[in-house]
Amino acid sequence: MLQDFQGTDEIVSYTKDLMERENGKYALARIFGMAKRYEEEQNKKNEIEKELTLSIGEHVIDTTIVNDDIAIVEVQRKQKEGIWVYFQPVIHGRRYHEVSDTFDYALILALGKKYDVSSFAPQAICNILQMDEYEKKNRQKTFIERVRSGEAKICQLDEAIEEWQESKSQIMELHEYLGLSIYEYQEAILYNKSDVLQKIIDLQKNL
Repeated sequence: MLQDFQGTDEIVSYTKDLMERENGKYALARIFGMAKRYEEEQNKKNEIEKELTLSIGEHVIDTTIVNDDIAIVEVQRKQKEGIWVYFQPVIHGRRYHEVSDTFDYALILALGKKYDVSSFAPQAICNILQMDEYEKKNRQKTFIERVRSGEAKICQLDEAIEEWQESKSQIMELHEYLGLSIYEYQEAILYNKSDVLQKIIDLQKNL
C-alpha cells in the first residue's frame, strides 16, 4: 500500500487523514507494525546473505525467512552448460552442506536438520507430497463440483448415483462421490429433499 504513494507528502497526507477517522490510530499502529516486521525481515535476510560464501558466478536471487531458525536462499550460478538455480537451506544462521533444485526439498532438508531426525528420508517425503498434489489435481470431480461448474445439473443426480454403482472400483463412499458429508447425504438424498441439495450447492458456492 505505502509503496503506491508518490513521495513523502502523500504519505504524510494519508497519515493525517487516517488519524481523523474512527479507529484510525489502530489502523496506523497496524501499518507501523507491518513496516517494522518488514524491516526486521529485510535485516535478517541481509545478515544471512552476508554470511554466505558464494563462488564466482553466483549471486543471491532471494531469501525466504521461514521462521527464526530456518531460511531458504535462492542462488543463481552461471556455468558452462548454462544457468543453474539452486536452493540453499540455512539453519540457525549456518549454511547446510546440501542444496536442492527445488524450494520444497530444501525446506524438508532444513526441517530434518533442525529436528535432528536420524532416519530422515527427504526424497521420500518430497515424493509423497508430490503424489498427493498430483492426485488432487487429477482426481475426478464430485457431482456437486460438476453442478457448481455448470458441467451437470441437479436433475442428473440419479445418473450420478448410477455411475457410482456401475463403477468397477468403488474406492469412495457414495456421499464422497457426490461431494456431500454424511449429514448432507442423509438430508438431501435419503430423505429426497432436493431443496436441501440446492441450498448445499448455493452455500458451497459462497465458500
